[in-house]
Amino acid sequence: MPIGKLLLSLVCRKGRALAIELREFAMTVGVERITKADYLKQREKVNPEALRELNTFHVKNTYEEAPIKDIGGYILLAADGSKVAVPTTPESLERFGSVGSPTAATAGISSLYDVLNSIILSCSVERGNHNEMEAAYKQLGATSDAIGDRKTIITLDRGYPSLPYFNKMLKEEQKFVVRLSRTDYPREQDAMATDDENVEVKITSQRMHKHIGKPYEQELRDAGSIMMRFVKIRLEGGEMECLATNLDPSEFSTEEICRIYGFRWGIETVFGMLKNNLELGNFTGTKPLLIEQDIHACVYLCNVAMDMAIQLLLKRCTNCSTLVE
Repeated sequence: MPIGKLLLSLVCRKGRALAIELREFAMTVGVERITKADYLKQREKVNPEALRELNTFHVKNTYEEAPIKDIGGYILLAADGSKVAVPTTPESLERFGSVGSPTAATAGISSLYDVLNSIILSCSVERGNHNEMEAAYKQLGATSDAIGDRKTIITLDRGYPSLPYFNKMLKEEQKFVVRLSRTDYPREQDAMATDDENVEVKITSQRMHKHIGKPYEQELRDAGSIMMRFVKIRLEGGEMECLATNLDPSEFSTEEICRIYGFRWGIETVFGMLKNNLELGNFTGTKPLLIEQDIHACVYLCNVAMDMAIQLLLKRCTNCSTLVE
């Protein structure tokens, strides 16, 4: 099977038995029938990075050719991670590790998603117990490959707040809106006199304890404290939530900060699409290389499908601005 058709076979999966899919694929594209064993053997020659690069190529073309929506001049991004059970073999346990049960291999998936334009910018396949904030930060640093020099705001849920990465993003002027839990900087949250104000988060010895010996330890010690804007919002049930951001009030009001964070839900929806509609957890092989191929192929297919759906809707809509809203 030529390499082009081999890659095509990866994004044409429907989640059914592999033997059935191979038979139908061979009939559709006009290749000789190939056995499951031979097919998987040929797949082992394909680096999963090829599929990742294919997605980057598609994303880059989209940003260059399509009308791109932003908010206040910023591309609005959301980062999130998810865990997925993968076939358990000695190889997969060594590559991905396990979460919960020590005998069940679990991969971690970290994605960066443009919530206004419905584009998965990047996806990395990690160990199940990976550091999600570290993975998101690495992906954020590589966005220029796809979106050029456009400014971005990244939105993050609870579980992501991290003094080292807050410090890095503040230094690099990377804009963010991050949901804090009640245990994140509780003294500073309690001391707020209003629902929207600048707050100094001091890097105390207690907060430094878990960062001792890390590469960024001295950077935190040199900083001493970091300044962020805390915005409190009241949920329908009366519960208060706190968002940390470095967006200036002159650019975005309290209400706009809340609206920006609300868009983050889009990445939850896209993970649901990957798992439930595109059969992300239905793997064609047990080797880690084949598992990574399946994940990256699924992400690429999701982007292509979303792009086609949006273009179709735009063609049918006489008032595109109404559709976008």
